[in-house]
Amino acid sequence: MPTTIEAGLSDIIKAVGLLQIAYRRDFTEEQMDLYIQRLAMLNPVVVKAAILNLIDTSKFLPSIAEIKAECAKVSAAVQCVEYIPADEAWSMALQAAGSYGYEKGLETLPDNVKTVAKRFWQEICYDNVGNIPLMRAHFMRAYAAEEERREEATRIGAAISASPALAKARSNALPLQKRILELVEAKTME
Repeated sequence: MPTTIEAGLSDIIKAVGLLQIAYRRDFTEEQMDLYIQRLAMLNPVVVKAAILNLIDTSKFLPSIAEIKAECAKVSAAVQCVEYIPADEAWSMALQAAGSYGYEKGLETLPDNVKTVAKRFWQEICYDNVGNIPLMRAHFMRAYAAEEERREEATRIGAAISASPALAKARSNALPLQKRILELVEAKTME
C-alpha cells in the first residue's frame, strides 16, 4: 500500500502528464523530473486543479512559475482568502492611506495586505513623493515573501494533517505552546 507521500507524488506525475497530453509535447526525462521536483511539495489536488485551469486558459505550455502562481490562486480560493497580486495590494494600501488616513486606513485593508502594509504604514501615509518607487519596491518584495510564507504554512499544514502521527504531535504541542505564550505575556506584564 503506497504511503501518503507516494500517492501524492503519483498524483503530481499524473497532473504533469496532463500537460504533455494537452500541449502534444513529450517531456524529456529531465524536464519531467524538474516539473515533478518543483511541484512535489505542493498539495497534489491543488496542483491538478491549477494545471487544468492553465490548460483551459493558456495557449502555450505553462512554466513551473506559472503553475505555482495558479496554485496560489487555487489555494487562496479554497481557503476563502482573496488572492491579491502584489501590485494590486500596493495600490490598495496607497488608496486606503489617501482615503482614510493614518488612523483608519489599515482597518479597511484585507488581512493579507494589512500584514505587510503595517510595516510600511507610516511611510505610505506621510512620506514625500520622491520615495514612492523605492517604497513600492520594498512593499512588493515584502508582500511576495509574505505570500510565500503563507503558501508554505498551508503546504506544511496539509502535510501535517495528512500524517496521523504528525497531527497527533501537533495537537499535543498546541496546548503547550498556548501555555508558553501565556507565561511570556504574564512575564512582560510584570
